[in-house]
Amino acid sequence: MNSNRILTEGCDLRPGQLVLDAGCGVGGLSFYLAHTFGVNVIGITICQRHVDMATQFAKERSLNHQVEFRLIDFMNLDFKNESFDFVFNQESFCYALSKKDYLKGVYRVLRPGGRWQAVDGFRSDTPLTEGQEEYHRAIQRGWKIEPLPSVRVIQSALFKIGFEDICIRDLSEMAYPSAFIAIRNSVMNKEKISATRSSLSPEETRLLMEHNSAGAAISYGLFEGAFTYQLIGGAKKEEGTSVH
Repeated sequence: MNSNRILTEGCDLRPGQLVLDAGCGVGGLSFYLAHTFGVNVIGITICQRHVDMATQFAKERSLNHQVEFRLIDFMNLDFKNESFDFVFNQESFCYALSKKDYLKGVYRVLRPGGRWQAVDGFRSDTPLTEGQEEYHRAIQRGWKIEPLPSVRVIQSALFKIGFEDICIRDLSEMAYPSAFIAIRNSVMNKEKISATRSSLSPEETRLLMEHNSAGAAISYGLFEGAFTYQLIGGAKKEEGTSVH
């Protein structure tokens, strides 16, 4: 809930607006947006099971008239120009194969004056030690993502694309309690995976171990300053200037 609240900071969300929840998972953020602000939401994900689950959850919460879920890759946004008032990424921006190309797509589908905001992990601007580089490799392996960019790189990309009113807020200290839990759970989960190894294929075991290690790696790196947790966003110019 803290993440939902911070992600929407500074956004004038109102009934009747259309919001894109990019990388929606099973719909948690979408339901919060619809219930709290009365907006209409389209949630997109590349996982059909998530679409099915989120659609069912929407019906159970009587929000299916406000929220819908679609199987769409956010690297190829299948929407008309200037369709959305807001686009949000809640810990999903890291999965964009090309951050700049994704943000160009976001800019295209935003209405003039519309806004994009994300909360996610980023690489520090300072050089990483070899141990921290190994954390970074573990994160990429376990979560199947591209190398994390620094906030400065994304800020520059937003500016070049045409976004204005760019905001950046370091949330790293707020994420420390969750990082402690992730490290603790990593040890417990490793034991659980080992205990159920006989019921898993070698590939399933490897994938689970790598995923588990990624959570610990980003947490250790967060405490060491190798990674940061940030709110970042920007608005499309009112006059709707073209993408550079």
